[in-house]
Amino acid sequence: MNDDAFLSGAGMVAGEVTAAYSVEVMAALAGEESAGVLRYYEMGLISAAAEVGVEGEAALVFDDESLRQLRRLGYLRENWGLSEAGLQLVSGLLGEVEALRGELRRR
Repeated sequence: MNDDAFLSGAGMVAGEVTAAYSVEVMAALAGEESAGVLRYYEMGLISAAAEVGVEGEAALVFDDESLRQLRRLGYLRENWGLSEAGLQLVSGLLGEVEALRGELRRR
């Protein structure tokens, strides 16, 4: 897969939920540490599909879109050497591009 296809999420349907993942499963699937997943969540770089109560404590549940976002962050960090500030900037810009592409498709 080329950079453009990976960064744009080609082949994935936005809003289509096919699975639910815990923090630990997300980390394993994306090759990240659980602490990194939580850090990206706290920074607003990935979003949780839901927050559910498990044994009296809140737990985050992530979906396929969250996994795509996490993998994209890892890709940008590993291949382009982006810092957290760089990841925030690039993620924001990619989000805007995706929104604009969505608007164009609806026309």
